[in-house]
Parts: sequence; structure tokens; C-alpha cells
Amino acid sequence: MKKSLLFYILIVGVFTVLIWYFIDQGADLVSNADKNAVPKIENVNGPKANTFDLTSKESVLDQFRHNIENPLSLLLLQIIVILAIARIFGILFTKIGQPSVVGEIIAGIFLGPSVVGYFMPEVSAFLFPVDSQKTLQFLSQIGLAFFMFIVGMELDLEKLKNKAHNAIVISHASIIVPFFLGILLATKIYIDFAHTPDALEKSLWELRNIKAQQGGKLYVVFGCGGDRDPSKRELMGQVACKLADYVVVTDDNPRSENPQKIRLDVLKGAAGAEEIEGREFAIESTIAKLKKNDILLIAGKGH
Repeated sequence: MKKSLLFYILIVGVFTVLIWYFIDQGADLVSNADKNAVPKIENVNGPKANTFDLTSKESVLDQFRHNIENPLSLLLLQIIVILAIARIFGILFTKIGQPSVVGEIIAGIFLGPSVVGYFMPEVSAFLFPVDSQKTLQFLSQIGLAFFMFIVGMELDLEKLKNKAHNAIVISHASIIVPFFLGILLATKIYIDFAHTPDALEKSLWELRNIKAQQGGKLYVVFGCGGDRDPSKRELMGQVACKLADYVVVTDDNPRSENPQKIRLDVLKGAAGAEEIEGREFAIESTIAKLKKNDILLIAGKGH
């Protein structure tokens, strides 16, 4: 055991020092005379090929930022962050006498739009971009399938029979309580199929009347569909900013158009509005900002 440990330390230590030495020596390979003519390697597979500067002065952080754009690298980073945060919350909740699974559930809420997405939107957008969420969802479904398989293997029907009463109460309560909270929240969130300036204006006017009675702010999340009349986009932005207290411009149904271009067309008439890519994330982020008596209108498609 001691010999193996000594061999491990010797091999890792020696080669780590050698690697550091040659990297340090390589930093001086580019002479002062050639600094302005750094060679480049271009990928010739097409006109949009990436170009890489072969400079030994490139920082490790720059290399990390470049490599993390790879979908696989980003997925691995997401898994590491999720597991680490879930583990930390699990330990903390164990310390206060709660099951670790409760802490893991709270960790999921913490990493979502309610905490990280609200207080650190840049970090959230970097770690969980919209185009990566489908991969995470697919991976989570595979994990759930394996988990249910393991549960089925260890299921004791005799114990379940003895705990049938508790199981029914807990299962029904876990359904009815969130359902009730969803209904309660729906009284403050209004979804309208408003795809024209006139429809959006009428919806906002109705909600302004409710707002005048109960106070609070009026929020609106909306976007414009692609391959439709582009002249309406700026007008809808003007109507939203005129009647709502807080406006979020996001995607609707871009069809064959560029979603960013559609959002920019809307923002021409929506000075001061917030632009959020991804409809689901925009809705979740805006809901997280709501306070007592606030009203949210989700205009356009309601999902």
C-alpha cells in the first residue's frame, strides 16, 4: 500500500512539474519580432470555419470559455453543478433533521428562475441556456426511468399494504395542494390569445381596471409570430409599454423567421422593455418577480 502510494505521488508529481516547465518554456517561443504575425490555423471545411490563434499567451480561462461552448462540455458542467448543489443542500437539510431529498428538491428550486435566474440572470443564462434544456430534460427522464426501475425491484407489497392508508393520504395531498395553488395563482395570471395590437390593447385595458381596484403592478409577456405582418410588431410594443408597468418581449412562434429579428422589431416600439430569449424561461422569470396584488398577462400562445 505504501509503495503504491509512493509510486503514485512520484509519477504524478514528477510529470506535473515537467508539464509546468515545458508550458512555461513554450510561453517564450513566440519572439518579439513575430508577435504581430501570429500564425493561424483555419478549418477549410467551409466559409464559416473557425479560426484559432496559436498564441501561447492565451489564458486558461479563455480556453475554458471556448471549450465550454461545446454541448457535451456544457452538459457535463451542468451535471457537476446540479449534483454539487443538490449534495450541499441535502447535507444542510440533514443537519436540521429533514430528509436529504427535501434539500435536493430545494436545490432544484434554487438553481431555477426563482433564485439564481432572478438574482443572477447572467449566471443562469450561461449555465442553462434555452437550447440546452431539452438535453437536460431528456437526461432527467432517463434518470427517472432508472429510478422507478430500482424502486420496483425493492418494492415490498406487504409493507405497502400495511401503509396503504398513509400512502393514499400523502399521494392525494401531494396532488390536490399544488393543484389548488395553481388555481390560486391563475387568479392573478391572465392568458390571452392576443396576436394583434388591438387585441393586446383591449386585454391590457381590462386588466388595468382590475389593477386600479386592487393595486399592484401590471406585467405583460408577449411576442410576435413569424411569417406574419411585420408592421404590427412595433405597434404591439408601443401598446404594451403604454399600458403595462413592466413589459417582457420574448419569442412566440417564429416559424421560418429568425426569433431575434422578430424581438428586435417589437423592441423598436417598446422602449424600456426587457428582452428574454425563450418563452418558457421568460414566463418563469416574470412570475418569479410578481408580488402581492400584481397581475401578469401572458399574451400570444399560452404555453
